[in-house]
Amino acid sequence: MAVLTAVLGLEIVKISIDKILSGGTAIIAEPVIAILAVNIAIKAAMWFFAGRIGKECNSPALESSSIDSRNDVLINIVAIAGVYMSSLGYHLFDPIAAFAIGLYIIKAGYDMAMKNMPYLMGESPSEKELAEIREIAGSVGGVLKVNEVKAQHIGNYVQAEIHIAVDKNLTIEKGHEIGHIAERKIMKIDKIKECVVHVDPYKE
Repeated sequence: MAVLTAVLGLEIVKISIDKILSGGTAIIAEPVIAILAVNIAIKAAMWFFAGRIGKECNSPALESSSIDSRNDVLINIVAIAGVYMSSLGYHLFDPIAAFAIGLYIIKAGYDMAMKNMPYLMGESPSEKELAEIREIAGSVGGVLKVNEVKAQHIGNYVQAEIHIAVDKNLTIEKGHEIGHIAERKIMKIDKIKECVVHVDPYKE
């Protein structure tokens, strides 16, 4: 989606430059404006709902679709302004405005790619998120120390691996029970969909 967005922006820039060099084109206003207005209403609804549901479900795909719909709304608003100004005789207004929107869409594609790169590359979550995992693991009764916290993005979710230290004199059953409690608490973090807790004997 990010690549296609950037390609769309480049194509708009190219077309707008061609129109600027050719002096612009006169367009019949009323029918075109009516069609574009309907499209704006539809795309605005998609922008709103896809964005809201994407955030609720932590879905980069839906959030990207929302950005794509937003770009369509902007393009169509500029198109309406261009058609109207062209009908008044200002034929260069449309391609100049389209050029600016093209650059904006290219930037939107770049931002989209940068935002989603961690999900695609399996990068580690932020230090703040790792600290939250460590804090939750350390708050479990019986955990004397959190030795290690590792996590990585798997798609738009996080896979976590934690090493906790418990009293070496505990039974294996009790140690595993503490590990399972820690695992259940960590799994309550929205982004985490897989968690493995290793139980180690505590060492001074």
